Amino acid sequence: MVKYKLTVDEPWDFNHNGSNVLHGIVVKQLSPTFLLFKSDSFLDFNGQKSCIIILKPRYEKEYFDLETNGDVIVGGALCLENEYEEKMKNI
Repeated sequence: MVKYKLTVDEPWDFNHNGSNVLHGIVVKQLSPTFLLFKSDSFLDFNGQKSCIIILKPRYEKEYFDLETNGDVIVGGALCLENEYEEKMKNI
């Protein structure tokens, strides 16, 4: 199992356990432009908690290539645990 590192630049005040770095694994590559990422620890945004993040490249012509391990600038959204469990049953 390959571990990945996410460095969070925005929001500028993001802080998780004293750092802006998250570690975790790719749960599933949904397409060349969407990944489900599971952080090693839970995140809390506005009272919503989860360790699952949906990632998408920030720029239009970029995509994920997990074989080359290159850096990709991404946008992300927290995927709530109960929604994740239900949706994964259907994938």
